[in-house]
Amino acid sequence: MNVFRAAFLLLAFVGPTVMVHAQITDGVCQPENLEIICGNDLDPSGYTITFDLINNSAFDLQKLVIPGTVGGVTISPNIYSLPVAIPPGGVASGIAFQLSGGAPGEQVCLPFGGVSIDPTGGEFHCCGSVLCVELPICEILFIRGDSNADGSCDIGDAVNVLAFLFGGGACPCADACDCNDDGQVNIADAICKLSFLFSGGPPPPTPHPSCGSDPTPDSLGCLSFPPCN
Repeated sequence: MNVFRAAFLLLAFVGPTVMVHAQITDGVCQPENLEIICGNDLDPSGYTITFDLINNSAFDLQKLVIPGTVGGVTISPNIYSLPVAIPPGGVASGIAFQLSGGAPGEQVCLPFGGVSIDPTGGEFHCCGSVLCVELPICEILFIRGDSNADGSCDIGDAVNVLAFLFGGGACPCADACDCNDDGQVNIADAICKLSFLFSGGPPPPTPHPSCGSDPTPDSLGCLSFPPCN
């Protein structure tokens, strides 16, 4: 999993394409310690943004509210309820939003508002900020057919695909498990690998046998492939 870090209120480049800054609005919600992580639970090709937030307002911070979409990017959740209220001067750690859509190199500005709750239960806006992020390149290199990501081409790859399909096994890089490059992970991929190893079948399509990117658009994605990254 690729993680990109940057400092707020500075233009900071960590890796080739990451740019982050924060624009403070009315009240002061000061973000810091931003991380941009490639992939999320909703979209392997999306991003997860995490950060800490210093509450420099005069009120207890209870929630954050962010738009559901900004341009072509979908953000989730739209309402982030903090586990405990953050008092003035306190820090909320590990706030996370998931992004789907957008393209590497695109700048996305995410406005959010802080919400406090008065003694009668009424909610009111206490602070706000805008996070502007240039989405990084998150392409993971892999070897097609090396489904267990051990850097070897052997029967263990076919066994791993079968375990993934029928025995609760893991497939950390779905593109690598897609031996025949049909955009799916199914029993045909185990047959593809066994045929190549033992029956004179064709080798898996590119990238194979060396590390490379996927030349075929599909929805599988690749979250982790240590032998190549």
